[in-house]
Amino acid sequence: MNQAIAGGWEPIGNIGDIRYIRMANFAVTQYDRQVGAKLAFERLNKVEYQVAAARQYFRLHLSAKNGPFSNNYEAIVWLPQLSLVLHLDSFKRI
Repeated sequence: MNQAIAGGWEPIGNIGDIRYIRMANFAVTQYDRQVGAKLAFERLNKVEYQVAAARQYFRLHLSAKNGPFSNNYEAIVWLPQLSLVLHLDSFKRI
């Protein structure tokens, strides 16, 4: 990853990296658990990150299926510095 400017979103070029795919799957799974949805992750379209308040934030633009319908979503996940435990901050349809 490039060095992020605190408070600013920076694009990540290699969105095919397994770390980001796992983050997107995590976001969909957590959202499903929180609201009782049955979304199925399809693909990752864009990833950006920022560092703020000793946390790494990742803004994920992804596609997920809801039954036969595919929609685009924005999820923001974060993890504390020096930690591997992800947290879902927000998830919304875009």
